[in-house]
Amino acid sequence: MSKDIIEISCPFCGKGKILLHHHGSVKKYVGGPYGGGKNKVFQSEEKAVVGSDCLVCGKNSKDIQKKLYEKKEVPHEEKLKRFKEAGLPTRFEG
Repeated sequence: MSKDIIEISCPFCGKGKILLHHHGSVKKYVGGPYGGGKNKVFQSEEKAVVGSDCLVCGKNSKDIQKKLYEKKEVPHEEKLKRFKEAGLPTRFEG
């Protein structure tokens, strides 16, 4: 299992340094009973765990973890702009 320690800036204040423990995905192969069954592959998801609090703004690791994993909604106009820049059609005719 690969485990890296990454240093990022605080998502709240942008000044403090936060330690982030990154766990990569791992594949596990499981054989069937007595060698006659089907083999299965299980793969874990990669995840990142916040390992320290921010010393500048005082936010704790749970708040930082929530902020890093919250889903950011992209406005419709921004999506259309990205599609146009990528050369994708923005209207479909039936």
